[in-house]
Amino acid sequence: ADNVLNAAMNAELQKWGVREPQEREVYRTMGVVVLQYVVGMAVLRGDPSSASPYIASLPEPPETINLWSKEQQVLGEAMLGRNHLSMYKPLVSAITNAAANGCKGKFDAVKQPPPTEQEVFDSFHFILSRLSHMRLIPVADLANAAAPGEATARIMADGKICAIIAKGDVQKGQELLIDYNHRDAITLLASYGFTGGLEHERSMTRLKFDAGPALLRATGSSSARYASEGVQLLDEEEAGLHADAYLCARWQQMSEHELALALNYGWDGGANSNLDPAIRAVLAQAETRGCQALQATCKAAMGVVHEWEDLADRLPGVAWITAALRAQVATDRRLLERVARRTQKRIDALQKRTII
Repeated sequence: ADNVLNAAMNAELQKWGVREPQEREVYRTMGVVVLQYVVGMAVLRGDPSSASPYIASLPEPPETINLWSKEQQVLGEAMLGRNHLSMYKPLVSAITNAAANGCKGKFDAVKQPPPTEQEVFDSFHFILSRLSHMRLIPVADLANAAAPGEATARIMADGKICAIIAKGDVQKGQELLIDYNHRDAITLLASYGFTGGLEHERSMTRLKFDAGPALLRATGSSSARYASEGVQLLDEEEAGLHADAYLCARWQQMSEHELALALNYGWDGGANSNLDPAIRAVLAQAETRGCQALQATCKAAMGVVHEWEDLADRLPGVAWITAALRAQVATDRRLLERVARRTQKRIDALQKRTII
């Protein structure tokens, strides 16, 4: 970017008080990209003949969360678990001030006013929907999203060189799909304006459970992740959870001694025909405690889903975004109920097998 845009953004970050070098560089880069876009759009309106061909080729913004109705935004942010809109406000204000102050001459040159804060806010979200490696990359920014785990290419950026790298041989007519690094429908919808159908397949709910020291030592980083980030519910899984996650959830209450027994005897719930009845009873009781803890976690998560359902009932109309939000709420309820049912069956079976 030219020196004017960089200087304008640096001046606003100085006023804002951003001093940590890495944070400052990210904000400066993002701000300059947005400034390039809003200046380019002003040129396109005021002097089309000198406009950037790339800017002129860009499509209309997708229906990202900034363009939703207030009711849709409230439900979306509730499911996202964060205030998606307000967290960008300080940076958007800095970019708006940079456009009005340090970059004013660029707008004057094409007889266009600097953008309002709302215009910068909407431009910011449009940029986020096309950004890769903190830049807008022509051609590469047309790459569509792959389903989770099915990407056929990746975007590489190194200095001034950008490329689309295929992960294997490319057949004639094959579409190259990249990983957008989002694993649920509402994050995709808020950031990119589409869901990929994930609102019918994956939950927004993440079930967290207490992975004690013994479980961490036995299973490694997975159980640590389940405790800190939680585990997503999946329609493709019979129990609603990936098998490894479901096992860790059921074993979460085991002591170190009980876990050693479970691993040593290949514990599968008590069906081991040669397992000593006393050991079977100990392990059945230990797993039952874990299953009961998982049931309590599901119950708490269902309480949150009830709140989402109340918000979904207030959504106006039948617009496709409303339909996607409602479908996601229904999917979370359905998958939580599946986990709870499957776990209750497990508890019932374990209690029968404790009889010596």
